[in-house]
Amino acid sequence: MFWSSFPSLVALVALALAKLGNCQPSVNVRLPSTSVLVEGEKYTSGFIVCFATSTPTLVLKLYRIDSQGNRQIVRDGDDGRFGVVDLSFVGSLIATLATTKVSDRGIYECVAQDNGMTDEKNFTIYVDVPPSESKISVTSTASKGIVTQGMPFSVNCSADRSISPVPVIDLTRQGSFIGNVTEHQFIYNVLSATNADEGNYTCLVTNRQGHATKSLPNLIDVQVPATVERFTSVKNPPQNRTIEIEEGTDVQLNCTASGDRTLTVKIVHDNQVLSESSDSTSIIANLLSVKIGRDDGSYACNASNNVQTEMKNLTVIVYRKARVTFFTNMTTCIEKETLATLECNADGDPAPDVTIFDLKGNYLATNTTKATYAFTASESLGGTYTCNAKNKYNSENRTFTLRVAREPDSPTGVQVGDGALGADELNFTWKTLVHDCTDFPVIRYRLLCRGGGSTPVNMIVSAPSTKQSVPESSFHSSIHYNCSVSAENTIGNSSQSNPFLLREPSGSPGRPTAVTKPRSVVVSWTAIPAGGRHGVIRNYTIDVSCVSAHCPVSQPPLSLSSTSLQRNIDGLFPNTEYRVQVSGHNVIGEGPQSPPFTFKTKPDKPSGPPQSFAIPRQLVYPTNFTVMWQKISLNQQNDAITSYTVYVECETASSNCSTTKSVDAPLLRVAITNLSPFTSYTVTVSGSNKEGEGPRSSSVRVTTAQGVPGPVQNLMATPFNARAVNVSWTEPSALNGELQRYDVTYSPSGTTIYAITPSIVIGNLMDEKYTFEVSVVTGGGTSQQRTAEQRPVFPPTVSGPEKTIPLEFNSKRAISCDFRSYPFKGVAKLMRSNEDLTSSADVSNRTEAPPHTQRLIYTVSEVGSYSCAFAGPADSATFEVTAPAEILNSTQSPVTLNGSSISIFVEARQYPDIPEISCADLTGEVSTLEYLDGANYRRATFTVSKARTVECSIVGTDKTVTIVIEGGSSAGETGPIFGLPGWYDYLVVGIIFLVLILLLFILLLLLIRWWRRGRMPSCCNFNSMTNLPQNATIEIEEGSNDQLNCTASGDPTLTVKIVNNNQVLSESSVSTSISAPLQSVKVGQDDGSYACNASNNFRTEIKYLTVIVYRKARVTFFTKAIKCIEKNTPLTLECNADGYPTPNVVILDPKGNTLVTNITIATYSFTTSLDGTYTCSAKNKYNSQNRTFALRVAREPDAPTAVQVSEGASEANELKFTWTAPIHYCDNDFPVTSYRLMCRGGGSTSVNVIVSAPSTERVVPESSFQSAVHYGCSVIVENAIGNSSQSNPFLLMEPSASPGQPTVQTMPRSTLVSWTAIPKEDWHGIIRNYTIDVSCISAHCQSEPPLTFFSTFLQRSIPGLSPNTEYRVEVRGHNVIGEGPKSMSSNFTTWPASSSGVSIGLFAGLTSTLLLIILALSLALVYVVRNAQHTAKMLRAYSGSESIQMSKSALYDEVVVKEKKQQLEEEKVTQSPAYDSLKVVRRKETS
Repeated sequence: MFWSSFPSLVALVALALAKLGNCQPSVNVRLPSTSVLVEGEKYTSGFIVCFATSTPTLVLKLYRIDSQGNRQIVRDGDDGRFGVVDLSFVGSLIATLATTKVSDRGIYECVAQDNGMTDEKNFTIYVDVPPSESKISVTSTASKGIVTQGMPFSVNCSADRSISPVPVIDLTRQGSFIGNVTEHQFIYNVLSATNADEGNYTCLVTNRQGHATKSLPNLIDVQVPATVERFTSVKNPPQNRTIEIEEGTDVQLNCTASGDRTLTVKIVHDNQVLSESSDSTSIIANLLSVKIGRDDGSYACNASNNVQTEMKNLTVIVYRKARVTFFTNMTTCIEKETLATLECNADGDPAPDVTIFDLKGNYLATNTTKATYAFTASESLGGTYTCNAKNKYNSENRTFTLRVAREPDSPTGVQVGDGALGADELNFTWKTLVHDCTDFPVIRYRLLCRGGGSTPVNMIVSAPSTKQSVPESSFHSSIHYNCSVSAENTIGNSSQSNPFLLREPSGSPGRPTAVTKPRSVVVSWTAIPAGGRHGVIRNYTIDVSCVSAHCPVSQPPLSLSSTSLQRNIDGLFPNTEYRVQVSGHNVIGEGPQSPPFTFKTKPDKPSGPPQSFAIPRQLVYPTNFTVMWQKISLNQQNDAITSYTVYVECETASSNCSTTKSVDAPLLRVAITNLSPFTSYTVTVSGSNKEGEGPRSSSVRVTTAQGVPGPVQNLMATPFNARAVNVSWTEPSALNGELQRYDVTYSPSGTTIYAITPSIVIGNLMDEKYTFEVSVVTGGGTSQQRTAEQRPVFPPTVSGPEKTIPLEFNSKRAISCDFRSYPFKGVAKLMRSNEDLTSSADVSNRTEAPPHTQRLIYTVSEVGSYSCAFAGPADSATFEVTAPAEILNSTQSPVTLNGSSISIFVEARQYPDIPEISCADLTGEVSTLEYLDGANYRRATFTVSKARTVECSIVGTDKTVTIVIEGGSSAGETGPIFGLPGWYDYLVVGIIFLVLILLLFILLLLLIRWWRRGRMPSCCNFNSMTNLPQNATIEIEEGSNDQLNCTASGDPTLTVKIVNNNQVLSESSVSTSISAPLQSVKVGQDDGSYACNASNNFRTEIKYLTVIVYRKARVTFFTKAIKCIEKNTPLTLECNADGYPTPNVVILDPKGNTLVTNITIATYSFTTSLDGTYTCSAKNKYNSQNRTFALRVAREPDAPTAVQVSEGASEANELKFTWTAPIHYCDNDFPVTSYRLMCRGGGSTSVNVIVSAPSTERVVPESSFQSAVHYGCSVIVENAIGNSSQSNPFLLMEPSASPGQPTVQTMPRSTLVSWTAIPKEDWHGIIRNYTIDVSCISAHCQSEPPLTFFSTFLQRSIPGLSPNTEYRVEVRGHNVIGEGPKSMSSNFTTWPASSSGVSIGLFAGLTSTLLLIILALSLALVYVVRNAQHTAKMLRAYSGSESIQMSKSALYDEVVVKEKKQQLEEEKVTQSPAYDSLKVVRRKETS
């Protein structure tokens, strides 16, 4: 043992020796290297090592402490397993173990002793025991692993208690984890075994030293016992394990069992197996048409296997329902006092009880299976008797009605209708109650009508007739009759029927309806209800009366008659309201009238012209006049007049002088402008309404006033002689009045003379230029002047032709020169250079020349410079005759070159330039250049040495000539054909001949091939009549028509046919062209491949054509239209499309974004929020179609606008708030329901009212507001969705602006102060009154206090002032809230008082006179008010601008009148009636 630890010892010795060198006397004990040992392991290298400081006297010992705390020293060789090596001299002690046991665990202690000093260290040694299969036990309560389904069992995993540390036990089944514990035992309990608990159970024991497994010796096998799960009948569920089945019916017994391993199921009845199976867990047994005594009894379902056998029973009871088989065969009708016997038989199992009941339900007899009852018949015993058969399963009744003969019942339903003769007879009808006893029928009826104390009708009617005609003459008008019928049979008579009351109608026709026209109406009504006629309605009376305010006197009430339910009524007036009532008549009299119905005839165009049509003479002007009229008579307007049209026709022949002008009603005047002065017109006027234009009035003839004439025309001033000028003109185009004279003024003298005719000679003129001015004078004024200039004599002047005259070669041209002079002086001459040509010219005073002019005409044939001149006076005209560049001659082309060279020439002319001739490729080859007839005519000669084409031209022009020079030949030098040297010429000829032979041979081959091809079939030209093929394919829209054409060639016996799907569509052996029509093509039917076959006895050839039938994409459905939808409502857009190829369907949102795409059908669901238009697009190769859906989302309304305040009905006591309602496209579906008006101010809400729609106004008492408090008044709108935001508030506060600066009209002791109103936008309410502050500002007015006055008008008379005193006046406005700012002040001084010498009596007289004047002015004010209102309307109609506002004092504000007057003056209508009216008003104000 020691030597086995030798290596360790050597190491320790070395360590000890190293420590000896330290010679440290201190003592130290160190822990061993490990404290956990494993059972059975060897620790030869030392499981405990104690260290201490080495000294020569050191002693180390190892102790083990037992459970009582006693020390036991450990020595070498203890228990044959311990080894102890004491190396105290080196400071160490080593303990080893040969084999570890569990008992080795415990507390150990190292003790070091040295020189009386002791040091110790204790520690714990642990010994682990690893798991092993031998230390594991796995058992189960299931014997041999077998357990019955539903029974409990357990699995016990145990580990030996010696295993340390405590292990973890894991339990698995078939590798699936079940659970674990940290103990030495794990018991797994199963309370109810199922198939899921089957398998191999394994225990896994694990601690830190390892693991071990062990399984149950037997697999757990869960066996299912045989069990009858269900034994029943599906159609007849059992009650308490019993099934009750009606005899003759079928029943099926169902048995379901469970179990495994040789399960057998069977159904048994009376020891007879009805059904059995070893394969299925469910079996059935069918019982067909069950019978009592055969199929009833007990049935068993047995289920058995090797575990157990189980049986369930079911009892089947077969029954027969109770039924009545017989109940009395007596006759249905017997006479009184006859013996009657009731007998009732029944059948059933169990046997039924039979009971007979009388008519009141009382039982008469009862028994089993059969019951009888006998009695004597009487009328009271007639009725229905009942037999009842009843057992457990059923109850059945059968009835028998016993009829006892008696007198008939009263007839019913007496009615009156038209007789055979219409209005002359009444046809009475009634109904007979069917009597129970047909053996005693009705034999006759009696019709009685009583009234007015007599019986006019008493008739016998033989049965079976139930009607009788009675002449109407049998009845008297206004007498009521009761008509009834009785019936009679062999037993007796019936009582009288309920009477029919024959009287005048008690009911009225229905309320009439009317279909109106302008002058007639069709009135319809519903008939009097049948219950209110009381006879036959023969006719109706229709009463029509006019109820309009303007009913014409000629329209009395109408009373018309009709035999039908409608009547056409003529002779009415258009646009007139009528009331109509209808009453009905029968033979007795007239009934009540229907409820009245009021209708209004349709409007018609006016039937009369405007009245009092006139043109006031004072309103006729040169270019305009004013037409005035009165309204059309109210009876002739036929609707509201909307406009008037004035027709103006002139009496002259001019086609454009007539005019038409229309004005809107209610204007009753119009100014006709742009007329011609002093012209007669015929004027008419007509009125129009929305139905059209009415007749024109009688015409009025008017002539416009004279106007300013137009200027003279064609003014000319021509010399008359050396001292006079003839001035002439024509009349102006528009004289515009009666001609009085012409004013002719000539300058520089400025003299004016008069003329009556349009021409005058003015003499005594000097030799200078004069200006002549002519104007026209008529009754309408003087025209504008026209001016002309002239002098008495003409200076010599010469006018020649244009400066340059072109002249062609060898041509002539005539030219002329005019020589003009008054008086004529000098000699006219024509010169060319220095040559006088006058003698050869034609010089004369020609008629076509101007006056005082000689014209010289000369024929020019030569170019050069020419001049025309007076020989005496110094005036002349020069011109030049030029020649354009042209080639005159050249060598004739072509020319042959027969030698080494040849000469060609070109001749050209040009003036004034010298022609320069140039020939292409011959530069420098000119041999001669000569001039012919001057330098401007040249001839150029060229020498050419070889064949070529020469083009010559005049330099700088487009004039050219081409000369072709052909090559010649010399003997022995060139060939005769191509001019080639020697035999080359013949060689070329030979080659050309061989080429021609080869071409002929090729042509022959082509002819042979053509001949052969003509006999073989050639196919084909195969196409469509309307659709050109693309790559042998045609595309045809479905439903359209087309025609396939095939043309072939070949012979003999050529056959051509068109084939599709092996079906010949067209074939011909006669014609080379055939066609196949395609009618109304369809997808899937007519598309595909078509072939054209051409064949003869040589060969067959085919060409193909593919036909594609398509259907354009189209949208067939896109979401049913919705007018308006609420927000946050789920909505699904669905789009269906059709087409071939199948179209793609895309739904786009309002912004064009794609929401969804699909084939044929696309749907998109969302929650509504905003408006928008959604688009569905269907697209395929051939088409694209869109359809839209506009989504309208209802929302709360917009805020109202334009909140305003105006006067209420009570004026000063109320404010009327108005506003404009918002408009929303969903208003029809979600209309505004109410408005809320709120006014807030001063920290509170003074107004908060609800206004029901559609009203947009509300009157609020002014007492609702406090003075000096500002209010913001706004309106909120509400509909079914919600409320709007508040409108922009109307600020109700004191006025924010002041009135205009006051103006005053002074007197000695009073003054009249006037001012303009505060601008309306600054009112902030309604201006109720004005405050006028008057204060004295003179130096002598200290004792005069300031004065304050109030006025509700725009002026105020201020009394109580001092004469000749200066005052200041200021004005401010008031509304309900308070007072606005003051106006600008105005200062005024009252007039001085009259002199002191005036007596008191005179002063009193003046005072009385002044009072009378004030009274008269008051009366005049009333008159002015009325006239001012009329004038304001005229101003608004004429100017189209804002009306002139009239103040509360009934006078026009002076400033406004002035502004309007100025405006009318600017518009140049100062002669208009409106302007005159202003002057009238102004005069009244001044007065």
